[in-house]
Amino acid sequence: MSRFCTNLEGITKSESGSVLSKATKILYLLSAKREKEGNEKCKDDAYNIDHGFRPKSL
Repeated sequence: MSRFCTNLEGITKSESGSVLSKATKILYLLSAKREKEGNEKCKDDAYNIDHGFRPKSL
């Protein structure tokens, strides 16, 4: 998470555009992060099901 926070700090310090431009970049990063975490979770769940393990969420 610290790398992600550093990216947000970098955007707010280095972005010369408007607040809307900064917000758009931040929302893009958040969306990409959620998508990546979702894909990793699906892979883990599929592995657990394939190998007879019970998913953590159950």
